[in-house]
Formats: sequence, C-alpha cells, structure tokens
Amino acid sequence: MEVEIISRKENSLLERTELRFRSRHANVSTPKRNEIKEKLAEIIGVNKGNIVIDNIKPEFGKSESIGYAKVYKKIDKAKELERDYILKRNNLFEKKEKKTEKGEGGEKEKKEEGKEKKKTEKKEEVKEKREKIEKEERKHEEKAKPKKGEIEKREEKTKGKGKGSEEKEKKEEGTKGKEKIEEHKKSEGKKKEEEKKVKSKEEKTKKSEEKK
Repeated sequence: MEVEIISRKENSLLERTELRFRSRHANVSTPKRNEIKEKLAEIIGVNKGNIVIDNIKPEFGKSESIGYAKVYKKIDKAKELERDYILKRNNLFEKKEKKTEKGEGGEKEKKEEGKEKKKTEKKEEVKEKREKIEKEERKHEEKAKPKKGEIEKREEKTKGKGKGSEEKEKKEEGTKGKEKIEEHKKSEGKKKEEEKKVKSKEEKTKKSEEKK
C-alpha cells in the first residue's frame, strides 16, 4: 500500500494541519484507518496518535482511495473540536465521558429517590394528622355519651314524672266530671221550676174559667 499527500493546509486557528491524501492498494481492499495513520506519520514525521482521519472514499473502477485527515498539535484540541462519531472511528472517544453520563444518571436517580422520600414523608404526616383528629373525635364522643348511672337516673326521673302526670290527669278528669254533674243538676232544677210555673199558670186559668 502506498500513501501520497495531495494537498496540505495549515490551520493556525484550530491548531491543526489539514491533509488530502491518496492511497493505492492494488488487489487489496480499502486500507484501515490505523494503517493509513502509520503511513502519514512516517511521511510528515508526527505522532500517529495526533492524526484524525475524517473519511476514506474509494474511487470507482480503481484500486485507489482518497481521504481527508487532520493532524493536531495537541490531541486534547481534537477531542474538543471533533464530533463524537469521528472520535469513535479514530479510537479517541474517552470512556471518562461515559462515566460522567453515568454519574449524571446516578444524580438523577438520587434526585428521584429524594422526591420519593419526600412524598412518603408527606403521606406519613397526613396519616399522623388524621389519626390525631380521629382520636380527638373519639374523646369528644366518649364525653358526650352518658354513663350507665346517669342513664338510670334519667329513666327514674322520667318514670317519676310520668306517674305524677298520670295522677294530675286523673285529678283533672275527676274535677271536670264533678263540674259536669253539677251543671246537669242545675239544668234539671231549672226545668222543674219552669214546669211548676207552667202548671201554676194552667191551674189559674182553669179556676178563672170555672168562675165564669
């Protein structure tokens, strides 16, 4: 396999050298990135680890490929600028970033656990308040309920009141009966007196007629 640099451009702003290259690979498949890196490192005289190959495109009908690569002065700069999938293709994607993602996930889990704990604590507080209210209501109900002795006393009082009321009613009925009897007697006496008056008048009229 042969590698030839077609063009070279210095990019001072991004602290890298941009290369266009051609690889010839007769009777062989498209070379791997690592193989091309080694060839470019030999030609330019740099460390293979500072080279990032962006793409390799085989030419149609030829045993050649054209590619684009970037040579960084510092590999940390490549990690800042290059996209993740390019870093993965060049075996530069750090596992530390994955750990940070896991850490973020752990923080999220912790936050969720904290929220759940708060919810459970609130539920427990509500339960405690309800229990206190129920206890107070029970106390009030027990106070409001009359005791056995008080119930018996009330029943005795009601019974005594019932007896007294019955006696009063009987007395009232007796007095009313007496009054009715006296009224009846008076009415009968009046009737008799009227009858006597009528009889005396009749007798007088008879006597006057006999004299005539």
